[in-house]
Amino acid sequence: FNATFILECSSTLTPLSSSMDYTFESDFLSKTEFSCNAEVDALKEAKNVIVLGTIKVVYPNYIYMAYNYCPKFVESYSEGGVKIYSCNNEDCIKNKRVINPFPKFNINFKVQDTTGTMDLIMFDGEAKRILKNNATDIDVPPVEKINGVDVPQLSKELKELIDRKFAFKIQITSFNINNQYKYYIVMKVTNDVEIIVSLDRKHNADEVFSIEANSSQSEGRFPIFLNETWKNLEEIYDLDDSSMSSSVKSRATSSGKSSSAGSAGDERLKMKLVTPKIEK
Repeated sequence: FNATFILECSSTLTPLSSSMDYTFESDFLSKTEFSCNAEVDALKEAKNVIVLGTIKVVYPNYIYMAYNYCPKFVESYSEGGVKIYSCNNEDCIKNKRVINPFPKFNINFKVQDTTGTMDLIMFDGEAKRILKNNATDIDVPPVEKINGVDVPQLSKELKELIDRKFAFKIQITSFNINNQYKYYIVMKVTNDVEIIVSLDRKHNADEVFSIEANSSQSEGRFPIFLNETWKNLEEIYDLDDSSMSSSVKSRATSSGKSSSAGSAGDERLKMKLVTPKIEK
């Protein structure tokens, strides 16, 4: 099932061409629709979208054997103590192509934004660009035995991706929608600071709009935060202003009445939300 999905999706991907009539930056900021993680799974039509997220998990087995004739995985088996590689693609079998396999990236990982997590798959082209290495240049650590179970390990290059923020252009296919398959192909990826900051500002502005819309019938202009939401905001934004923290706490413990100090705190919090802290 997974191999069929990967074959179908990878065959539709095209490399970035210098003849394209738009820039890489405009593709991320204006040409392609932006979406948060929580919205992607609810999409009902095949399309490409831009998402912004921090890589939290990289799964092992991120390298597979392939060859240049087709994108399908090359399978191996032992014959007389010798490892033999073959491709089950009918066209490859028909033309009796010689198999000279070499390693390629097939990185499965999980990204997170403030709305949730998402599973993505990044193939060889974009992976090489981000890692600045070919799969042949990666030293794969030996398998470790933990509690009697063989556990594959990540290379240092893959470990360095964890907790880094990227913008991804991903492909939602009809296969994803019809089969409820929640793994999405990465078509492009960037960690360009200007692009990240612009998307981060857009993402947080959208969140503020959504929060205000949902609380339009309650007294005051800003809703009470759940503990986990507030924790996430503290991690992302500079919310160490004691007067602001006090005003939010007073809102959370009040019985529906807001003070003038609370209103001022709301305004400062709102400004903080839509103005991300940029680390130089």
